[in-house]
Amino acid sequence: MNVTNAMNFVSVDEFRRHLEELPPGVFLQNGPQYQVLGVPLQVVSKSAAATQDSVVLFIFHGALDQSKRAIPFFEHAYSPATECGQFTTVISVADPSLRLDKALMFTWYAGDHEIDTIAVLSSVVDAVYGLYPKSRFVFFGGSSGARPALALSHRIPDSWCQLINPLAFIGYNKVDMDRYVAACWPDGPNSRGTTIGDPVADLYRKGHSNWVLVLQNAFDKHLAPSILPFLSIAFQNSNRFILLSSFYPEMLRHDFPWPDAKVWRRQRCLSSFTGKLSLQCGSGSGRPSSAERG
Repeated sequence: MNVTNAMNFVSVDEFRRHLEELPPGVFLQNGPQYQVLGVPLQVVSKSAAATQDSVVLFIFHGALDQSKRAIPFFEHAYSPATECGQFTTVISVADPSLRLDKALMFTWYAGDHEIDTIAVLSSVVDAVYGLYPKSRFVFFGGSSGARPALALSHRIPDSWCQLINPLAFIGYNKVDMDRYVAACWPDGPNSRGTTIGDPVADLYRKGHSNWVLVLQNAFDKHLAPSILPFLSIAFQNSNRFILLSSFYPEMLRHDFPWPDAKVWRRQRCLSSFTGKLSLQCGSGSGRPSSAERG
């Protein structure tokens, strides 16, 4: 990974102190980059105040082609920093395990034999929550980035987890699973004393105090074999789960229109909600009304 310009922190507490001292601002692609126990982070913007009107947003990318995009890759497309930067702290997270093989396109942020990605990020989220206890927390992930968003949002009561075409089931495709294990676990998946699996589904099946919003393209090729089975297991008894599925005839693969995603992301980060989501959708489209579009 190209981390020449990144600050390297050997503890989460070091990162927390640095973030606390970082001046507020909207940095976008020029935001400072960090390595926290091997996990790449970028601060896209920092709120001027930790109030109940401020937002902390964590963003996780989906699959990427390393022949076309350098790593670490930080997603910015879904960041609201340009619209409400003074009220929003945005932290974009890159999947560190992609460094192990240029053929890897995603690893679900599931970690590898050197980095326990979710454990590190759990500590990071807890530390940031300690700095912004009054702020609204939002976790965003599309495709394979849904898994870390779900795992980490679960830690923060009343936080929002917004997902697009979520691929959170590890290993539903054997080819992807075999490629991941071969690259990331050369001594076997149990070499660190852990087992690769799908604890996220079980985590939510047992209950959750956060809110989960899924935006789903009904023509997504992964909908039947992966997405619906995961959602049916994880949220079968949930009253804090919302699935909005729309038909996009021009998108027959694993795509989702950015304008529609932006509408819901903007509502999550700009509305002053404390719990319930108000839906004023027309024509059964699963999209906000013109008033909500803002």
